[in-house]
Amino acid sequence: MDSTHGFATLRFENGAVGYVEASWAQPSSRSLTSELELAGDDGLVEFSSEDGEPYANWTEGGSTVERPLATDGYWRELDHFISCLESNSEPEVGLEEAVESLRLALAARRSAERGEPVSPTEVGR
Repeated sequence: MDSTHGFATLRFENGAVGYVEASWAQPSSRSLTSELELAGDDGLVEFSSEDGEPYANWTEGGSTVERPLATDGYWRELDHFISCLESNSEPEVGLEEAVESLRLALAARRSAERGEPVSPTEVGR
């Protein structure tokens, strides 16, 4: 099985459907990029780490909060890790999220091998 490029359709308990695509097939000189598209009944939100200066924008208590994001995902990941070490603080993404992410990836791989849907709850227990 080729593990260079993969994609999966995700079906959530609430009926939502997601699509994930990942690839190692890029030049080593290129930085980590991320893209996200959320579509719902009330609209569409798109994000690409390659488009201009990305930022997070949300509302807290009636006021808008904007947070600049680094465009290089590797840099941001390492910077956060070093900050956690220096301040002896917990990372934004913890062990539980990492395990669930691994279960999802393993379920996608098993699904590709079997040719049928596999739930992450069936993997790694």
